[in-house]
Amino acid sequence: MNDFFQFKHFAIWHDRCALKVGTDGVLTGAWACSLIKSNFSKSAPATASNPPHPNTISTKSAPYSSTSFSCLDIGTGSGIIAMMIAQEFPCCSITAIDIDQSSVEQAIINISRAQMSERISVCNTDFSQTFIVGQQWHHHFNLIVTNPPFYEEENRAQNERVNYAKHTSTLSFEQLIDGVRQCLAPGGHFIVILPSDSSLRFIALCAERQIYLTHRCDVFTSDTNAANCNPRRTLLAFTDSIHPTLRTSLITHHNDGSMTEQFRQLTSEFYL
Repeated sequence: MNDFFQFKHFAIWHDRCALKVGTDGVLTGAWACSLIKSNFSKSAPATASNPPHPNTISTKSAPYSSTSFSCLDIGTGSGIIAMMIAQEFPCCSITAIDIDQSSVEQAIINISRAQMSERISVCNTDFSQTFIVGQQWHHHFNLIVTNPPFYEEENRAQNERVNYAKHTSTLSFEQLIDGVRQCLAPGGHFIVILPSDSSLRFIALCAERQIYLTHRCDVFTSDTNAANCNPRRTLLAFTDSIHPTLRTSLITHHNDGSMTEQFRQLTSEFYL
């Protein structure tokens, strides 16, 4: 594997990161950008025929069409998702955090080389401690995005840094959602990618905390997976009020390994 991954407008070096650049990160960044560009317009608010939950907070829409908005990237790794959003939205101010010091150092280098340092700040911190226990930061974000640790006890590696990045022992779903609930601005959106078999549990945990699903995209890695209704990943978007859920699907590659036109269009601003 190369020490870096070349995109259209920047390179991502990942030789010092716990996890390398992969499809999950690219998918999350590209899908987030697509939803921001649509201003999340396809998730209509609750109506008389679809009344809001009695505990739902009444909010205004996040200012994605205005001059500026704020974003938090949890578990930034090499900085890929933060940099994708920064590329597409010069008006966005981004805070990128990671528990792994070496990954943070590499993200800072990547961001500096791409001349994005003025808009992306990187912090070495434990999200579960900073945002849940310590409550050191009182800033609320219009957008929170993450490619989080999602394995439980399975697939543990010998490399402990990899386990930190991949397993929920370092950041459980409950801790992640509780932290997001504290940091999400009224009317803001939370975007996450998960294994498809974890998505229903995650959606239920969010609903318990008054964070409601607006968009769901099931991701199939091949034509065969799609034919067998076997998605490998699910992209989810949430907000703090009830909306009808827009459900879509995406096939990333054909059986011969070539990229589908659907995936090519989604990533057209990033892949060479």
